[in-house]
Amino acid sequence: MENLTGKTPDQKLVLEYLDKFKACQSQRQPFEKEWYTNLAMYFGRHYMQWLSSSPATGQAMILPRAAAWRVRLVSNRIKTIVRKENAKCNKERGQWFVRPATPDDEDLAKARMAEAVSEQLLINNAFDMRKREANWWRGVCGTGFMKVYYEKDVEFLSPSPFHIWVPNLEEIDIQKQDFVVHGIATTTQAVFDQYGVEVEADSTADNPESKFRQSLGIDKKGKELDHVFIKEFWVKSCRQFPDGAMFVISNDKLIYITEKPPEPQIDPATGQPLMGPDGQPIQMERPKSNVLAGGPVESVFPYEHGQYPFAKIDHIQTGRFYAESSIKDLIPVQKEYNRSRSQAIEARNLTSKPQWKVPMGSVDVKKLTAQPGLVVEYTPGFDPPERIIPPELPAYFMQDQQANLNDMDYISNQFEVTQGRTPPGVEAASAIAYLQEENDSILLDTISSLEECVERVGYQAIMLAKQFWSEEKLVQVMSGNQVYEVMQFKQGSLPDQVDFRVEHGSMAPRSRAAKQAFILELIDKQLIPPMEGLKYLEMSETARLYDELSIDTRQADRENFKMKNVQVPTAIPQEGMESPMGMIPGQEPQPLQNPVMVNSFDNHEAHIYCHTKFMKSQQYEQLDPQVQMLFEQHYQQHLLTLGQQFSDAGATGESGSGGDSAEPSSNGQQQQPEPAY
Repeated sequence: MENLTGKTPDQKLVLEYLDKFKACQSQRQPFEKEWYTNLAMYFGRHYMQWLSSSPATGQAMILPRAAAWRVRLVSNRIKTIVRKENAKCNKERGQWFVRPATPDDEDLAKARMAEAVSEQLLINNAFDMRKREANWWRGVCGTGFMKVYYEKDVEFLSPSPFHIWVPNLEEIDIQKQDFVVHGIATTTQAVFDQYGVEVEADSTADNPESKFRQSLGIDKKGKELDHVFIKEFWVKSCRQFPDGAMFVISNDKLIYITEKPPEPQIDPATGQPLMGPDGQPIQMERPKSNVLAGGPVESVFPYEHGQYPFAKIDHIQTGRFYAESSIKDLIPVQKEYNRSRSQAIEARNLTSKPQWKVPMGSVDVKKLTAQPGLVVEYTPGFDPPERIIPPELPAYFMQDQQANLNDMDYISNQFEVTQGRTPPGVEAASAIAYLQEENDSILLDTISSLEECVERVGYQAIMLAKQFWSEEKLVQVMSGNQVYEVMQFKQGSLPDQVDFRVEHGSMAPRSRAAKQAFILELIDKQLIPPMEGLKYLEMSETARLYDELSIDTRQADRENFKMKNVQVPTAIPQEGMESPMGMIPGQEPQPLQNPVMVNSFDNHEAHIYCHTKFMKSQQYEQLDPQVQMLFEQHYQQHLLTLGQQFSDAGATGESGSGGDSAEPSSNGQQQQPEPAY
């Protein structure tokens, strides 16, 4: 470590943590070599080899030269295996919820607001796209990352494992690391726009991004871009930083650090903070950046939740921080399969265009081609040219190729059911679903890690909204009855400690055909109404049909929404006070007016069903008794109207006129129309 004598506090900080960063780089080199190899195999560069170079440049991957006649066939089965694994991990969105701290109405309301915030953040902010990207890195390198940060709004990022460094590779939990480094490749202009500091572009040799881009097949020959590689250091509370820290280093220079906010001015007489005209405490003045000006290093962690803004997804556990990919075990088998296929093609080429044994000087060898009917003239006195018959391939040659395919299926655990083929004799949907579930059970640890990642991301996203969102923020959420609701966000409307949970197993891959067969079985046994079954079949055709047929239930849901939002006067106004809802001061409040009326065109059976479902919910129990009375009165009106319709239909049937409204059944009883829900 360089001598720190005479250095300013910011220079000492930079030198200290750059030494720690270099140590992290050094201990991670074996993992990076494995990742680069996996990337080469995924992108079809199966004949790349590692070449030890000079100490200055380290190691590099090269493509060895080969003769023009040599065949280098690439049958990239690794990419297909990784794509199938990623498809399984991305198949289910998962179910999450916020657990209230207590069953009190206030805590229930806060939990519901937290769920609404999570729905808006995890669905509308490109969360799924970033999750898929993190899953791709998990499938290729064995470990994927997600980052949750605030920049004008809550944002998500999926940094590659090449861009995340930690000091302790024996600790698998990223939150228990002493610090985390996030390397970011950006431009000098972007650095100036974000931090207000001018920096110089990195040279290609010093920029770790250069080697990473080449591994992805991004050629940077020609004009060099104005790139700079900055390093974000995240440090939790420790002896050096009691309140944690986050600082950014570029080109051996500290360009940003989160400093403690200025303390309020204290009134000497009262000992209380001085308040400004806006009702906020008056802050003490100080330079914009005390640390960057050479002052003492005093930092604070930028986020109140106190966690590193990163979440990790592991694939194959190794007991270390970085997990492994299934590509590592597939590489030798994939190379052997490519070699066998290439040798078979070379043998075919040799048979169709064989070699010749020719006495020297007896014939012009350039005339020996594969042209049909070719006449070859040779010099008299010499033996005629003779074909060299290649040996036949042994019988085990093709068997070895099939053995390689079977080995890859076994290593990746992708058998008949995974590839869409069912074993002979298996026809039942439940049996097929069972086989698929057993085949996918090897992904249990991966799915559990993915669910833990979403849990951490969801928790941090809600806490960032609580910390940074303004009071004027509106949260738009779709309720369970497919009705959009707009909720006014307030920082106090979220719980202090958010218990965000992902339901265990909800992100595991499931057979859609098996789920549809199960729903149809429930409908057939009349355990659920047909309309409810259409909603859960998850088919585009049935979804449109359900939308067309559920017009009555949606109307009833809108009525529920209108009635539950009726405003109830909180108290009787006194003389001189403003009167809500047109009340006269000193007078008893008038009964609430129901905004919903029973119409002649209503489908009363569907309305009764939807109102009953809502009146059995916990949300209904939290309503004001006067609002509950509106629901009860409206419900009774539907019952009376429906009973009157049945009475009129029965009377019409008895008189013998208009018999189309009720048809007799086989036992002579009248059949009532089926509920349209």
